[in-house]
Amino acid sequence: MRWFAEEARRINGHIIPSPEPGKKIFAMKEPVGVCAIITSRNFPNAMINAAAISKITAHVEDALARGASRATATRDLPAQFAVPVVLTGATQEMRLASEETFGPVAPIFRFETEEEALEIANGTPFGLAAYFYTTDMARAFRFGEALEAGLVGLNTGAVSHAEAPFGGVKASGLGREDAREGIEEYLET
Repeated sequence: MRWFAEEARRINGHIIPSPEPGKKIFAMKEPVGVCAIITSRNFPNAMINAAAISKITAHVEDALARGASRATATRDLPAQFAVPVVLTGATQEMRLASEETFGPVAPIFRFETEEEALEIANGTPFGLAAYFYTTDMARAFRFGEALEAGLVGLNTGAVSHAEAPFGGVKASGLGREDAREGIEEYLET
């Protein structure tokens, strides 16, 4: 699994085997089956400016102050780079649960039931993309249709394709780009 900082705000789901044999994967397993994976392809992450680094730092510090634990090591990097951070024990009271971090931070939210996982996933004012992993096709349709997101990835982190409409719901935007739907706002009926 590839985790892209600009797309993932939190990760909930079952641990899955690596699709590429021989690759090193760092995986954390919580008792309820939650996982976070970071591969060598997605770090370190260059951020656009100092304000982006400050926001990432503020979100991580807020989470740590509210009881989260850092599961990844810190590293010294140049000023424009952010170290990927995996946080365990994330809760809905933390800033990163309701604000977009736009950085390589993966908070782990525990859940025990599918309903609770859906409540956590939809409990945000944002809805650009959501991702989940399952081998149960009934769950795939049930959960995928219930997610409040413009794009839903099932067993993949790649949900954007030129042939498919791209866009979010809620505070993540109106309208669509790409595909046939993307041209509609430029047309007069």
